[in-house]
Amino acid sequence: MKGEVRVVGASKTSVTVIEEKTEGITRAFGATVPTDADAGYAVGCIFVDSDGGESATFYINEGSATSCDFNITGGGAAGATGYTGYTGYTGSSDLEFVNLEFGNAITGVTGTVTADSTIIGSYISAVSGSPQLSFCKLVVADTTITGTVTVAPGTGDYFTVTASLLKA
Repeated sequence: MKGEVRVVGASKTSVTVIEEKTEGITRAFGATVPTDADAGYAVGCIFVDSDGGESATFYINEGSATSCDFNITGGGAAGATGYTGYTGYTGSSDLEFVNLEFGNAITGVTGTVTADSTIIGSYISAVSGSPQLSFCKLVVADTTITGTVTVAPGTGDYFTVTASLLKA
């Protein structure tokens, strides 16, 4: 996973790029949702608004790679208009976030989640020192989420993986 801060598009929006493919950026986060019509974001790109608050956090690019159109994926008690994914989805109240902190040579961390939640995404949300970032496998079993990294951060270094989950 990358965590590279970049200025993207004609509007010069500053975002942290988490994942990118040849089609464009596929996962990113930042304090400002990308401006419609900016280029560089793949169709279906997931953008997490780090300053969005309740019912205003997850956005999906429903435009194109040359002209983005980020729309919120849910909101409030009314749910997302036209959303056809999960049955019963009612917006941000169905989402939860868990921070797993890896540091001081630790390769496995657990956290508590709603029973049988489904992982829908993850990103590195904090870094301290100079840890070697590595692949993080996330698994949910009942009310426990377990994160395992292939390379542990060194002594005094740490990073936090934030997992996004859809409650069962």
